[in-house]
Amino acid sequence: MARGIERTEEEALNYIKPILPLLQRGMSEVQSCDYAKISVDTLNHYKVKFESVYIEIRTAKMHLIAQASDTVSKNLNDPKIALEVLKRRSKDTWGDNIDITTTGDKVTGIDVRLIGNEPTKN
Repeated sequence: MARGIERTEEEALNYIKPILPLLQRGMSEVQSCDYAKISVDTLNHYKVKFESVYIEIRTAKMHLIAQASDTVSKNLNDPKIALEVLKRRSKDTWGDNIDITTTGDKVTGIDVRLIGNEPTKN
């Protein structure tokens, strides 16, 4: 087993720099490391050892989510986008999997019985 190179915090931050733009575009850590030829084990080691590395990785991952959230919030006047946000943020009320009876009560379960598929008795 190869022994890793001991780096300072600043060197570790420079080591992970190539994967930050990839994480910002939505790639996973494993995909980013493979593409940039960086060891995933080393990345995980640095995330544990140096809080600044962990923060850089987390910030890069949140970049895409922040951009998407900004786009959604700017377009909430579009009913389709507003409904999608409600479905994701309030699944109990707006989710697609909610069934309601004619009296307005939520259906908690469905009993499905297939006719004609009873097991034959010999």
